[in-house]
Amino acid sequence: MPAGGVEAFCDQLARAHSAAEDACGTVARSFRIGERMVELRFAGPALVTPLSAALAHLGCTPSRQADLTVCLFDSASTATPPPPRPWTNEQVRESGVVADFCNARFHTVYQVAARLLTVLDRDRRLAVCWTPDADDLAMPERAAPLRRLLQAWAADRGTLLVHGGAVGRSDGGVLVVGQGGAGKSTTALACLQSPLQYAADDYCLVDPGPRPWVHSLYCTGKTDVTGLARLPFLAPMVSNRDRGIDEKALCALHDHVPGALTAGFPLRAVLVPRLTREPTTTVAPSSPGAMLHALAPTTVLLSPQTAARVLPVLAGLARRLPVYELAVGEDASTIPAAIVDLLDAMRAEEGTRRDRDVVPPAATVA
Repeated sequence: MPAGGVEAFCDQLARAHSAAEDACGTVARSFRIGERMVELRFAGPALVTPLSAALAHLGCTPSRQADLTVCLFDSASTATPPPPRPWTNEQVRESGVVADFCNARFHTVYQVAARLLTVLDRDRRLAVCWTPDADDLAMPERAAPLRRLLQAWAADRGTLLVHGGAVGRSDGGVLVVGQGGAGKSTTALACLQSPLQYAADDYCLVDPGPRPWVHSLYCTGKTDVTGLARLPFLAPMVSNRDRGIDEKALCALHDHVPGALTAGFPLRAVLVPRLTREPTTTVAPSSPGAMLHALAPTTVLLSPQTAARVLPVLAGLARRLPVYELAVGEDASTIPAAIVDLLDAMRAEEGTRRDRDVVPPAATVA
C-alpha cells in the first residue's frame, strides 16, 4: 500500500472521529506515562470507563501539549461508522498488525477478534481508535487498554513493553517474569498488603537505559480461582463478578487500594518465580539464561515483528541486572517479606561497596 493510501485512510478515520465528537461531545482524559503525557479524546462517554479506568493511577492535569493524542469512538453510541477498511482479514497478522498499512510514519493494528482498530501517525503524534460497540469490549481490552498502540509508541522511544509483573519502592524494585501460571500475578498481587508498591502483574514498560527503570501502565490485576483462594483480600476488588467459568477475575486496584500503586521505580533485579509446596517463600541466585528463558518468548510474542530489536535489549538487561529465583511458598503472605529482604540486602551491599570505593583523605602532617 503506498504511503499516500495509508495517510488517506488515517485522515478518513480521523474525520469520522470528528463527526462522532460533533454528535456526542468530547470527554478528555490525560495520563502521564513515564516522562510523557498522553491525552485520550473520547467522542461521547461510552468508551471512557472501558478504555481509561485501567490507567486511572496515571491520571494528571495537562500542563503542556500531549506527546500523544488518541482519538477514540465507537459506532453504537455515536451512530458514526468508520471508513471501509481497505484490507481483508487475511492481510492481518496474528499480532493484529496490518503490514501493508505500516511504515516509518504509520502503524496500523486491527484486532479481528476484539474488533478494535488503531492507526498511529507518528509525524502528527496522533492515533485514532475505533470499535463497533463499547459494550462488546472483552476483559483483556478493559484490563490492558490500547496495549498494542502504547507498545508501538513506547518502542519508538526506546522503551520496551514486557510481559512481567513489577513491585518495588522509591529506591528500587524487581521485575517478575515467567510463562503463564508461573506465579507472576500471585507474586505481584500479594504485595498489595505490604510496604512494596504495585506497578504491574502482567504488562509494564521497561526503559533499559543506563539506569533501568520500570514504568507502570495499568492499575488492574488478573487472577484465577486458585489465586483468589490464596489471596482472599482480593475478593471485594473483583469487577467482573458475572464472568464466565474460564475467565480470570479482573481486580480494579485503583478503586480499592490506590495507595498501593506506583507509577514506577528504578529496576534493581529480576525475579523468576517458581511455585512450590514449601510453606514459605525464599530467594536464591539464578542466571541470565533463566531470565531470558522466562521473559523472552512471551515478550517477543507481544510483537513478533520487532523480535530482532527486542532480543538484544533483553539480553543486555539480563547481563546487567542480578537475577534470582523466587521459590513461591504455599503461604502467599510470605512473598512480600522475601522481596523486601532481598532489596534491603542489595541496598546494604551497595552501601558497603560505596564505602570501600571511597579513597581516604591523605594524612595531615602537623
